Amino acid sequence: MASLTSLDPEQVITTMSPEKQQAALVFLLASRSGSGFLHDIHHQCGDLSRITAPTLILESKYDGSKDSCHATYAADQIVNAELFLSPAESHLFWFSSHDREIRAKMQAFLQS
Repeated sequence: MASLTSLDPEQVITTMSPEKQQAALVFLLASRSGSGFLHDIHHQCGDLSRITAPTLILESKYDGSKDSCHATYAADQIVNAELFLSPAESHLFWFSSHDREIRAKMQAFLQS
C-alpha cells in the first residue's frame, strides 16, 4: 500500500472495512506479475487531442503511484474531458471509503 498512497499506509488500511481489506489484498497479490508495470514504464500516450468522445478522468488526490500531472495533462488534451478529483485515500479508489461517491460520479457521467 505504501507505493499507492501519499498518506500513511496504515491509516489508509484502517479506513477500509475488513471485507475491503481482504479484497484489496487479493487484488494486489493477483497484480504482482511485474510485466504490466514494465509495459507501463515504456508506454507513450500519443495524441490525446484525437479523442473526441466524452471522457471522465478519475484521479485520487492521494495517489502515491503516479503524479497527478498525468490526469491533468489528459484532461487538458482531450476535448470533451471532465476531471474528477476524488478524496480517495489511495490509487485503489474502488476500495476507498469514497467508493460510493466515485461510483455515483461515474453513473451520472454515463447517464449524461
